[in-house]
Amino acid sequence: MRILDFHIYGFGKWRDYSMTLPSNNLVVIAGDNEAGKSTIRTFILFVLFGLPPKKRVLYQPKMGGPVGGKLTLQTEEYGEVTVERVHDRNQGAAVCRIANGEEKDEHFLRSITSHMSQAAYQSIYSFDAEDLTELHGLNGQELGEVLISVGLTGSDLIYQTDKRIEKELDSRFKPKGKKPVLNQQLDSLDAANKQWLTSEREVGQYQQLLDEQRELTMKREALEERLHQLRLKRSSFQQLKKVLPVVQEYYQLVGKLKEKQHSYFPENGTDRMHQLQEKLLPLESEQQFVQAKLSEARQSQEHLQTASSTVLNEATTIAETKTVYHQVEQDIERLQSSIETWEKRIQSELNELHLGMDAAAFREFDFPFYIEETWRSVKHEADHINEEAAAIDKEMNALDAQQRRLEDQMENLEQDQLDAEQVADCQRVVHSYVPSASEAAGGWTSTVQQKQSASRRMFIASIVVLAAGAAVAFMISSFPIMLVGLIISGICAGTGLFFRQAARDYEQMLARIGQQPTHRISESDFLHAKEVVEQYERTKGEYAHIKERWKQVNHESLLVHEKQRNVSERRKRLTTRITEQTTMYPFLSSLKPTHWEQLFQLLKQTKEKQKDMDALKEELTAALQKKQKIEQDAKAFLTALNFEDVHTDMSEKYRQLEKWIKTQQASISESKRLQEEIGRLEQDLDYLDHQITPFAAEKTELLAKAGAHDLDDFYEKAQVAENNRERMRRKEQLVVQIEGVLNKHDQEAFKVWEEAKDPSELEVELEETDREFQAAVEEQNTLMQDIAARKHRLDLLESSEQHSKHLHQLANQRDAFQEQAKEWAVYQMASRILKTTKTRHQENHLPSVIKRAEDFFGRLTFEKYTRLFIDPELGGLNVEDHLGHVYETSELSRGTADQLYVALRLALGDTMSAAIQAPFIVDDAFVHFDEGRREVMMNLLESLSHSSQIILFTYQKELAEKWHGSFLPSKRYI
Repeated sequence: MRILDFHIYGFGKWRDYSMTLPSNNLVVIAGDNEAGKSTIRTFILFVLFGLPPKKRVLYQPKMGGPVGGKLTLQTEEYGEVTVERVHDRNQGAAVCRIANGEEKDEHFLRSITSHMSQAAYQSIYSFDAEDLTELHGLNGQELGEVLISVGLTGSDLIYQTDKRIEKELDSRFKPKGKKPVLNQQLDSLDAANKQWLTSEREVGQYQQLLDEQRELTMKREALEERLHQLRLKRSSFQQLKKVLPVVQEYYQLVGKLKEKQHSYFPENGTDRMHQLQEKLLPLESEQQFVQAKLSEARQSQEHLQTASSTVLNEATTIAETKTVYHQVEQDIERLQSSIETWEKRIQSELNELHLGMDAAAFREFDFPFYIEETWRSVKHEADHINEEAAAIDKEMNALDAQQRRLEDQMENLEQDQLDAEQVADCQRVVHSYVPSASEAAGGWTSTVQQKQSASRRMFIASIVVLAAGAAVAFMISSFPIMLVGLIISGICAGTGLFFRQAARDYEQMLARIGQQPTHRISESDFLHAKEVVEQYERTKGEYAHIKERWKQVNHESLLVHEKQRNVSERRKRLTTRITEQTTMYPFLSSLKPTHWEQLFQLLKQTKEKQKDMDALKEELTAALQKKQKIEQDAKAFLTALNFEDVHTDMSEKYRQLEKWIKTQQASISESKRLQEEIGRLEQDLDYLDHQITPFAAEKTELLAKAGAHDLDDFYEKAQVAENNRERMRRKEQLVVQIEGVLNKHDQEAFKVWEEAKDPSELEVELEETDREFQAAVEEQNTLMQDIAARKHRLDLLESSEQHSKHLHQLANQRDAFQEQAKEWAVYQMASRILKTTKTRHQENHLPSVIKRAEDFFGRLTFEKYTRLFIDPELGGLNVEDHLGHVYETSELSRGTADQLYVALRLALGDTMSAAIQAPFIVDDAFVHFDEGRREVMMNLLESLSHSSQIILFTYQKELAEKWHGSFLPSKRYI
């Protein structure tokens, strides 16, 4: 496809402007700066590929009118095609008109442009000076990556995409970072997990159940993996069963090939033998002259003294350690400074704690995880003992006060108590006082009657209860109930008899009173005596009550003393524990146990810092060893080369080594040149020998190669070789069929290429695999039931509000972390896919581009650089000059890097033009080239124009004059 002409209706500064391009494929369009060259280039891209509406508005003519125009294209399939695209027509879609007048749509335009996007077209077939300017802002490594990307796709999009992915990965996670999202999420997840574990300890059997569930889950996963392996194994056996006939045919062919094994037979041997038999012409040549030149070159090569490649490689390796050596020296200085800073910081922290020990003494102590709990329990035990002791003292004081108060009350009652004889006299008066005889008789008679009536009622009640108990016992046949009834009846009968006897006693007493003489006591004496007796009884009862209360208080005091003794025993045990800890950690003796827990946190932080410092010391030791190793290697190598002074500093050693390497490289280059000359002469000599040697000798050689002693034997062996080739082709077909069914792992597992599998053995193994699979499935079902049961119990334990809250927080944190991790994994996968794609493109597509660019780059640099290649280890693009020196792209000058970039772009476009014919558009990309390279560049473009149309926009009018180009108007405004 090539552009014949274009007509701009309106686009940027251009309005109603047309141009017919020359018939030759190299089109040079010249114009001053700001003349609108880049606008025309953008117009061509707009018509071919379109622009978004927002971008089309930017090219709206200032004086109004439509945005758009048309191109006339020459295609191989449709001839001339006119492509028209206007901003406000067909929603910006293109209209194509072919030679017969038929109109086509945007899809037709995509087909004639091979369905390329604008970005792909600009990456391959278009570039300008801005692309070279962007190279100047890159460092050496970035420049190499961009040039590799250009060789792959024609632009630095791969490099930019790779950098953007790396930036996204770094913003999400760094192994030792704190600010990335995943690092922060990990900290939050760790905090939530700690809260959950704390609440989990409060649940009785939760941890045990969780461990059991985890163990069952691990068994389930192991069982699932086993099931997966059994499925794969069964599938492999089934695949092997399908392909087994092919494998057997393969081994039959192998056996036949071994039986018919024959020595090498020359290619096209039969035709060559016919030609040799028809012709036999001798030739003579300048053999002696070539041999003399060859001898002279070999003598010159023998006089050169060059080291072996091993020694030179070793010297180069040692010289390359120069940067590493300086870096190691800087690392040593940095590490020593960091270690000194850490030591001062640790010692300062220890001094602030006032523990009376330095960092060396502190290093001897270990602080395992259980020490913190021990110190915390000591603190809590001490606090509890102090609190209980204070409470006991308070209770003891209260009991002592109460006991003293009761004793005082008892003492007062004893002092107020009447004399015993006086009380006894008053009691006799009370007992001796008797009212008048008639009153007494009446009173006693009434009392006796009441007692007799009560005894009769009680006696009758006992008989009724006895009868009822016997009846109930008889009805329910229960001996215990009968026994209870008898006991109750007996009690009632005894009570009745007691009242009857009491009535009889009262009658006798009444009779005696009536018979005794009457000694009357005055009523006033009786009342006084009665009051004294009652007062005595009240005082006696109050004293007994206070005495009982005193005993109770005394008992409580004994209990409190027992508590006090228990606290004392606990305090002794606590003192023993404190002594144990102060023995293990003497610095604790200067601190109260209440401060131990806080001290542990401080000591733990200091211990972590000491571990970090130890890691720095290990790194310093490694750096010192690395430095010593480099110095020893350099000294040993220089000593082996018999250098005079091998005890100089490393800078002098590196200088001597680099000087020796340059000398050796020069000798090697000269030796290589002589070797090439010798090779050329040997080739000439071989050619002459082949020309001189009679064709009869060649015939003899051909017979010898075929292992034949005459022509009949030769043709017979030719037929055998043809049969073997046919078997080999069939063998290769069988190998393809086998590899299509069995993967590489199955091929190795079944030893497909070592021996054929017996079908009966295969059936037995397949049946055994099925039985194992069914047994594993049954075991999996049982295991899932156990997991479900434990999960139900765990759900019950997790139903508490606090535990559920922490569990919910942990789940949320895990979900958030998983979401962030998924995004990170997406970018990680994108990075791997991008690298894999780059590697595949480098292997499949890049070699041809590099080979073509190598030719262009050599011509642009006047054959100073003769070779381009990809470093197999580092993957970077390297160049080799005519002396054999290899340079990385970071070592090239900016001008040379520009030339390499242009060579790669041209090589990619030239390579792609074999498949896709499209115009190559270059916009002032060679403004920084000198006159000589610009001339070479134009010659390159002229040679490339034989296969593709090339449109060059330039401000240099002399180029347009020389190459019969076109000129843009100096000013053309809308």
